[in-house]
Amino acid sequence: MKKILFFVFSVFMCLSVAAQTEVNKKLMQNLKNELSDISQKKIEIKDIAFNADGHWLIIFGDIGYSYSYLPTPIEDLLGKLNSEGTQINSACLLSDTSWVLFYGDGKYSSVGLPQDIANELSRVKSKGKVCGLAAKGGASVVRYGNNGFAAKSAPSSMLKKLAEINKRHVKIRDIQFVGSGNGWILLYGDKGLAFQNLPEGLAECLKNHVKKGRKVNIVRSYGDYWIVVYDGYKVETNI
Repeated sequence: MKKILFFVFSVFMCLSVAAQTEVNKKLMQNLKNELSDISQKKIEIKDIAFNADGHWLIIFGDIGYSYSYLPTPIEDLLGKLNSEGTQINSACLLSDTSWVLFYGDGKYSSVGLPQDIANELSRVKSKGKVCGLAAKGGASVVRYGNNGFAAKSAPSSMLKKLAEINKRHVKIRDIQFVGSGNGWILLYGDKGLAFQNLPEGLAECLKNHVKKGRKVNIVRSYGDYWIVVYDGYKVETNI
């Protein structure tokens, strides 16, 4: 009886994984199509955020946004900011009940963030404009001011590079955890970047853009899918 139940459970799990994989493929293809449309219009792509299920949010232009699915509170907030003409900057979606949206001149609104991240955002607010948050698992990095950062449980290699950039008083443009492992990327200065343990093909893509003198604006990933936005609105992806 136990063997039969185990077999049924195993089949169910396999079907569930297959169904979720198919959903993710559709979500990623829809994202690729949306990014292509924005890119063709030559509109700056400022951020791409994913939740744990692969649903996405694109922030573009000054007040533009597009998404596959969002919880009602953040959907309402985006609509309000858009109608008011308030600049929308970036977002971090931890789950349906845990997220933060950055907008205006260093402002942010959040719901359900882990207490340590909420405390850190509040603490650094007095030191300069809060610019963004990267979070994955138990690791997080808050970016503020020109080159300020506050990190928890981030990879030592990332922290070493961040400290180096901070000491040189170079602007930190973006910080992101990348891939399904412990990969990360930093964008700094005009065209500077540093990274480690990236998904297959991504490091080669970035090196190619650097070699051609292009400016990488953002790098985002969901699992081993990755997206590079360069020269403001151009997109390269493995989707």
